[in-house]
Amino acid sequence: MMHVQLAKLTECPELAMSEGDAKTLAVAAQNVLRHYSIQSTQKTVDWITFGSVVAFMYTPRVVALRRRKRRPGGYQRQSSPDTATPPPGPAQIFEFRPPSGAGPVIDATPGPGPGGIH
Repeated sequence: MMHVQLAKLTECPELAMSEGDAKTLAVAAQNVLRHYSIQSTQKTVDWITFGSVVAFMYTPRVVALRRRKRRPGGYQRQSSPDTATPPPGPAQIFEFRPPSGAGPVIDATPGPGPGGIH
């Protein structure tokens, strides 16, 4: 998925990979990782996943903003349909309640399998 985002951000479609190329790259990465004993807690895995998702979602937005600022006439704020008019009434608040107890320890070491994939 990262190669698709990179191709869009750089406006360079040659960076996009076919499904077959992406699978080949993933298998090669797994083959390298099997040489390392990587153990992590679920908390660490969750933080890494969160950071990856934030970067994946905000990087295109930041790039678009920077491009818009460089255009003749400079930066002009644009409103989106979701943020143009706030909904009436009090703000909706999301409260996250983590599950009770510590999560299991995740062993991310690839095990033996066909082509090093499990």
